[in-house]
Amino acid sequence: MVFLTMIVLLQLDIGVYRFENGYAELWYQLPVSSVVDSQYLHLTVDTVYSSYSYEFRISNLDGTDSACFDDRKTIVTCCDGGDELIVDCIPLNLYGGRFQYTLHMSVSTGEIYEDGTIEIMPDTGLLSCSDVILGYPHHGDFRFHGIPFLPSLAGGFVDRDVLFSCLEIYGLVPDSLYYEVFYEITDLEGAPIIRERKECIKHDYVQIDTHSVGLARFSDGEYLFNVSINDPSSRSNIKQTASFAVRTVGGMVTGDLYEEIQYLISVSEYEDFQGLSETQKEIYLKEFWARHDYSRFEKRIHESNRRFSVGRLMGRDSERGRLYILLGHPDEIETVPIATWSRPFEVWRYYGKNDYLFCDIRNDHNPRLIRVLKPGEIERIVQVGFRDGTREEDWLSDIAPGTHDWHKDLESAE
Repeated sequence: MVFLTMIVLLQLDIGVYRFENGYAELWYQLPVSSVVDSQYLHLTVDTVYSSYSYEFRISNLDGTDSACFDDRKTIVTCCDGGDELIVDCIPLNLYGGRFQYTLHMSVSTGEIYEDGTIEIMPDTGLLSCSDVILGYPHHGDFRFHGIPFLPSLAGGFVDRDVLFSCLEIYGLVPDSLYYEVFYEITDLEGAPIIRERKECIKHDYVQIDTHSVGLARFSDGEYLFNVSINDPSSRSNIKQTASFAVRTVGGMVTGDLYEEIQYLISVSEYEDFQGLSETQKEIYLKEFWARHDYSRFEKRIHESNRRFSVGRLMGRDSERGRLYILLGHPDEIETVPIATWSRPFEVWRYYGKNDYLFCDIRNDHNPRLIRVLKPGEIERIVQVGFRDGTREEDWLSDIAPGTHDWHKDLESAE
């Protein structure tokens, strides 16, 4: 029993990522409880200072060239930090070829030994890129090469995760406006699961490309994530592949999906959904997400939280956020400043569909949806303060409290 505990404590995840001109990074993750005795973490209420040391050896395969270096790292954690991860990297500058390495780490709970190989491929063309790195987006304050995500060194995910990819692109020719990126996820037999394409504006010799995919529809198994980059101006194409595994956690029915589905169905439909049994909910969710693009929907949630959150109100729960999640980004947003008859308001236009008028009627920086209008109707409202010469626009009193005079409006219209 003690032996099994030691194995868990001394777990070390390693990932090696290659970048430009022979530069590589060996990243490692280990739990804080491997460095600080977990019993001590629970006994003290103070900040805990501890350290660990490592020795790293690397050589080419024939043993004619080698290097060895060591270091001691200090960590600072709190009394409940045993579940946290230590995340760090060892930078390497290598030439083309294959290398073997050994990492020996000494921690308070024992010794860790890891070994592996690194292959550095020479750049053969104008266009090149780093390894594609898979991980988890928006992981606290941690940033990988300036991007807020945490690499998954073990390559394992669960179906409630969002798969985040990142790679650096080198050598883009600036004489065209864009480059193309193709994303494909396949099973190990090559059957495609997801295919996506996008065009990206060029702005520098080196650019970072990121992408997110929700894994809610994935079943248990191993997959390949393929990224192809095409630069039309140089007629160059490169491809990178990374493997990952997905494990389902309690099937499709998760708390996240319960909550998120409410943004794409009506209130009555969501109430009916809440009344289903667990089995019925699972069937409903599988059928629902088979008809909807979860990754696109999830991006809308993140974007609405970023743009419309106010105080403790998450953007996705605001009225603008809910419409953004349901319909996507408007084709046009018109902001109407304060006029002689109303508060400032904004109109979201979806071409060929309805217009949506929002106004901050409570002065809390959270505009409410006041009215759904037909295309073009807002222009007449801006001019005369009511629609079609009728007196049925009581909602105008919300955006123009104490300033609206129906009789005056009717007379001016005549």
